[in-house]
Amino acid sequence: MNSDILKEKNIVDRILNDLSKYGEIPNKGFLSGGAVANTLMGYVWDGEYPINDLDIFIDDTDNMLFRTVTTPLRSNKLIIEGDGYMVTKLSYDHGSNYQIASVEREGFLNTIFIHSARQNVGYSYILNGFDFNCCQVGIDLDNNTMCYTESFENFLNNKQLEVTAIYTPAHTAIRLFKKLDELKCYCNVEESMNLLSQPLLMENIINLSPRHFGLYFSTKYKEMYFTYYNKIREYFKLTKFFDHKKSMWNLRNGVSQVDNSNHVANWLNPNANIPTEVLSNWAKNNDIMWTLTPKKYVDVDPEIRKVLFGISFNPLTFMNAYNIVKGKTNKKLKSKAEKVVMGDYYLCKVISLVDNNFYNCDFDSSHVKELESFMDKDRWVVPYIAKNRLNLQESLNLSREIKRVYNNEGEWVSELVSGYLTTVNKFYKVTYESIVEGIRKDKEKFCVNLYEPLDFSD
Repeated sequence: MNSDILKEKNIVDRILNDLSKYGEIPNKGFLSGGAVANTLMGYVWDGEYPINDLDIFIDDTDNMLFRTVTTPLRSNKLIIEGDGYMVTKLSYDHGSNYQIASVEREGFLNTIFIHSARQNVGYSYILNGFDFNCCQVGIDLDNNTMCYTESFENFLNNKQLEVTAIYTPAHTAIRLFKKLDELKCYCNVEESMNLLSQPLLMENIINLSPRHFGLYFSTKYKEMYFTYYNKIREYFKLTKFFDHKKSMWNLRNGVSQVDNSNHVANWLNPNANIPTEVLSNWAKNNDIMWTLTPKKYVDVDPEIRKVLFGISFNPLTFMNAYNIVKGKTNKKLKSKAEKVVMGDYYLCKVISLVDNNFYNCDFDSSHVKELESFMDKDRWVVPYIAKNRLNLQESLNLSREIKRVYNNEGEWVSELVSGYLTTVNKFYKVTYESIVEGIRKDKEKFCVNLYEPLDFSD
């Protein structure tokens, strides 16, 4: 099979025509997910693939300005934040993130209102927040164009289901068995269950931010859990909201429970006394919210932990680390990536988790060590390297040019060099000569008197 059908001239009209029998499709928004994907599957594989609903995403940012959204923040990009010489950190690229604000259902039509960054153009950024490769396709109804990811194109070719995001790991674990049932596709279930167990392990949960992960689900997913109970029970057990929160509380506060949960020793521990207002909040959700607790894969993956040591644990850093250590990149890139992320190179590792282009070049361990040493001393250069997507080789050449400037001008000009680089177009090749010329102009500015001299000639 091949996915040339994605490039057919009238494919969008064909899909919309076939889906229109399920409901009136609006002229605006982003029709995406299972409806579009399963329709394409039917064209390519000549089978019957269910259409459960028509998911249409609407950007409702203007109406969300004064409302709080608590769902996971989804994005396909990370950025490195840093100001001057402060320690760099990772955060989501706020030009490509979104949150699901609310959902309205009418018949087959499922309207999903999202709160997104205002810099977004089009809707393609939404696809990277989907948890499976089989869903990453959609139609921009504003202009009747289709967009899809490389992962979806691969799925359409080989029917190999893969987890692509872990924003809602418990939901995804349940949905995986639903997708296998509906699509009759292939999947490495053991590998997927191991992956989805990681963010649900208590040792990891206590370090997670609810801004990035959604751990709890309601009645709909509880019912789906029992529908596929015989398949999922080997890997996860259903856990009540209250019980899960209490376990998290005990772990965070160093409370060791005696085997008998009602044993008096459990109540004599002062750290075990949970405040009444906290208990009241938990009780409100106890009969309407649940999550999954791993049963089979109960150990934190040591390779991923090594990569993420000291780095913020979020869905993107985790997936990037997972793809490296589990060989989800090609073999050539995997060996290069491991030279960076498996060593004691914190800053190079951070950049690698932001952009896998960083290690897509020729280098050896001595080069990584040299660049790491330079960046550790001049941390202001890290955001510049990441923002301009320099690979390791290009970054090393830049560091050597800057060191030449230091040798001739003195390291005091580092702030001038930093200022000069912020003015440079990312397509412009920075050289020793251009840096020297840039700081020369800054020196001239500093030579100007702050005030006009007073005339003391009298």
